[in-house]
Parts: sequence; C-alpha cells; structure tokens
Amino acid sequence: MRKRILTALLAAAMMLSVGAGCYYEEQVPDDSSEPETTTSVQSKASTPSKASTTTTSAATTTSKPSTPSRPSSPTAAKFPYKLIKRPIVVTTSGGGSSSVIPPSTSMDIPGPSDPSSGGNPYEFFYDEYRDYKSVGDAIISATSRNMNRNNPTEGGFWRANGTNLADNLKDFGDTFNGTTLWPYGAYMEGVGARVSFESPNIYQSKGEYEKLLKNVTRFTDNRYNSSTSIGLACVQGGGPAQIFNDDNVWIALEWINAYKLLKSPEYLTLAKRNLNFIWESWDTEKAMNGGIWWMRPGTEGGEKPQKNACINAPYAWAAAEMYEVLKEGGQADESYLNHAKDAFNWVKDNLWDKNKDLIQDKWFFSDKGNYQLDGSLYAYNTGCMIGAGAKIYQMSGEADYHEAARKLADGSMKNFFSERMKIRASGEDAPEGAQGYYFASISPQGDANRCWFRSNLVKGIFELYNVEKAVDKQAEPKYARVALNAVAVGAVNAGRIDGFINPDFRNGDAPTLNNITPTSQGSAARMMYMCAEFLKNNRDFDRIPD
Repeated sequence: MRKRILTALLAAAMMLSVGAGCYYEEQVPDDSSEPETTTSVQSKASTPSKASTTTTSAATTTSKPSTPSRPSSPTAAKFPYKLIKRPIVVTTSGGGSSSVIPPSTSMDIPGPSDPSSGGNPYEFFYDEYRDYKSVGDAIISATSRNMNRNNPTEGGFWRANGTNLADNLKDFGDTFNGTTLWPYGAYMEGVGARVSFESPNIYQSKGEYEKLLKNVTRFTDNRYNSSTSIGLACVQGGGPAQIFNDDNVWIALEWINAYKLLKSPEYLTLAKRNLNFIWESWDTEKAMNGGIWWMRPGTEGGEKPQKNACINAPYAWAAAEMYEVLKEGGQADESYLNHAKDAFNWVKDNLWDKNKDLIQDKWFFSDKGNYQLDGSLYAYNTGCMIGAGAKIYQMSGEADYHEAARKLADGSMKNFFSERMKIRASGEDAPEGAQGYYFASISPQGDANRCWFRSNLVKGIFELYNVEKAVDKQAEPKYARVALNAVAVGAVNAGRIDGFINPDFRNGDAPTLNNITPTSQGSAARMMYMCAEFLKNNRDFDRIPD
C-alpha cells in the first residue's frame, strides 16, 4: 500500500532524513526569540512502496546511487542446491515402458536432461530440494555485515553505528536516519526465522536478532507509550509521525515469536502492549460496522481513512497467538481470542472475493465522499487469513474457521502459484526443463515487496498444515507441497550476487541495487528458513504427490 520518503530539513545545521514510508512532523527550536515552529516536508520514496489506490502529493527529491548497479547476469558463485532426478521413461516396441537408467536419489545437477543433447538421460524436479538453509544463511551473512559505502553489495544493511538499518543500498550519508518500520520488521522476520530454525541450539543469529529487537523500540511514538500500550511510528525519533497499524502488528507477531524463542518476558509484555494499542483503532461507528483502521486515527498525514485486510487479518492471527501463549502459561485471556474472531470475521464479511476465494485489499474513503472497495489481491492478505483461521480453529475448536482457511488455501493454489511446468529451459543454474511450480503473483507490485507478500502466504500455508496435524492428527499436504516447490524454484533459479538473491525468484539475473533491500532479502531468507524448519519438524512429509 504505501509509503513515501519524508525528509525533514531542519533549521541551523540539523538535517533529518527519514526512510520510505511516512509523513513526519518535528518541533524545531529556533535560535531567535521566535516561538517554536513546525516544519514538515514530504519527498518521493527511494525504495519500492506498497501499492495503494490512495496517494498524496509529494515533493520529489532524487539521489544518485553511490555505486552503479552490477551487471544483470548470474555470477560464478553458486548457492548449493540439489534437485531430484528421475530417469526418462521410453516406450518399448511392445507398448510398455522402461527406465533408461534406474532411479536415483537427489544429486548435483550434471547438465541438460535431454539425451539427444548429450546430457544425462534424467528429468529433474524441485520436489526434493532441501538446501533452503544454505541459501538463507548466505543471505543473512551478507545482510548482517556492516555497510561498505564504497561497494554496497559487499556490506550489509546495518549503518556503521549499529543502531539502525540503511533504507536501501543506494542512499547513505551521516544524516540518514535509516529505514522505516515496515522494512525493518521484514528483516527482523528473516533473522527471527533463522533463530527459530536453529532453536533450541541458537548460536549463529541470536546476537543479530537481539540487536534488532533492542533497536526496534527506537520507533516508539512518545504520545502512545504507557504501561499498557505502546505504538510504533513509521520513523524513529519519538514522533509525532504517521502510525501504520499494520506495521505495528508485524512487530507484535515478531515479539511473540521472540518470546517463544528466547523465553524473555519483556517481549511478551511488549507484544501485549502493542496489540492493545492496535485494538484501540477498532471502530464500529464511523464505517463498515467494525474493522481496525489502517492508520491510527489522527496520524494519517494525508492518507485517506481506510480499513484494510493487511491490518485486520494479521491482527486476528497475532491475537490468537497471544491467547495461545497466555493459555499455555496459565494466564488465558479470552479477550484476545474474541478480538481475533472479530477481526477475522470482519475481513471475511467485507473483503472476501467469493469468486476467487481470495481476500481483497480494503475499503477506503473516496473523493466521491463515500467508502469504496479496492479489490486488489495480494498474497499476504490471503496468507494471513489462512494462518489466522487455522490458529483460531486450533484455539476455539470451531470448524468454520478451519473451513475458511481451507477455502482460501484452495484459492491461493489457483491464483498465486503456477501450474507445474518446465522452468528456466535455457538457464545456466537450472537444468534444462526442470519441472516445478512457481509463484505467479497477480498483485501489481515490484519484486522487492512481492517477495515479502509471498512469505506471508507461505507462512499461512505452513500454519494450516501444522494446526491440522496437531488437532486432527493428519493434514492435507498439497498446499505445503506447492509452497515448498515454489520456494525451491526461487532458491535454485534466482540470480545471486555476494550472497543476495534476486527477489523476482524466476529471474536468473543478479539483483539490482534497488532490489537489495531489507524487505526483499529479509523475506527471501524468511521463506528459506520456514521451508527448512517445516521439513525439520515434519521429517515424514512426502514431497512427491501421489
């Protein structure tokens, strides 16, 4: 949906640049005897923004990349990968069939599978790909190093002082204030997924995770900070600034994850305070008979009032997660489960596309003076509803939520993934005509953001499988099979450079600098670790469909 870069050029020698995402207002003391004045400037985002049908005018500032982008071709360095090989079947004169070579386990790819081209007489498939962790490790290793300003792709996302992430790899400077909350959270999700995979023997990425968890509180808006509630602005500095409730809920989900992994009560307390803050934006009077506002009322900064799937669906998931955690600790709070149901049902009643079984984007206040539907379809909205429906079903035992999650999973299979087909027929890294599914997103987003959207769909699909297995002792495998396959295609086929991965997932070119972002690389790593953890926890999972 959003968001624009805002640059506040302040009096005297002070300069404050803010990252992609929001409107910022700063009270600036004047050296003269005049009273304090308010200065606010908006400028165009330098990173890809979430799609939105509602935008505000902005003064545009431009900056040249500090280094030219690398050539768009795969590098010599390859990520480790293996694909399953199956013998090509030939028809015998008697009408039967026989294998050219006996079946084999997964292997390093030797070359084209077409016997006529002189290659190995096998067909290659993505079903048994299992090197997700290796790709995730390469990404996190690259992103966690300090930034090399002369050659950004040799460094990572942290600024030199270690307190914030760079907004992207094109714009640096001592006055740069760093990324906004959404990309910051996306990178934190990627590192958190690595810690989750490593658990309980956390060693490689715990420090990076704790660093992110510590510094995310720098986004706290001082207006909304009490013992029971905490609101995070889209930029650092204490506010006042725009506050996006959806950006907050991604952090709340990660705080819950951090509590589960690190067992520190402070993260559970932060998550509770943040969910309480978000719920204060639930409204039954002004529009649509319910729903959480996308932005905290009064902090819109020019954005139109709207109620979106991207806040209500993940809030339902987070609230159900909170109920589960508190219940396991002997402190069950029914209000969280009730709020989860309310948010889920509001989305179901107001944004469900009954023709495609997908979730539409939002209701927004239009220039015509009424609320209109934006029917855009994004993978993360549907993915979060799948995960929320599954978790609410697990916590409540109410089968309607399970049925809804299944329907949305079916809709996702038809719309967000391709049918099984040959991929990269002429690619250097993939074998000729390897068979697999891939992401076929219908959302009109740039690669960096679309990669993050897909990661939430994968997360929702895995949640559905895990809940079914826990509650019903058996789970439908087809959704997880396709998700694993599509991520494998990205891991094998995507171009990579210095540990970074092309967020397009089907493009063999090396990623351009503006696609090497906390959002793209964090979500790519997140998908890799989620797949690795899924297979670790489900060792008997059959990757090959019947």
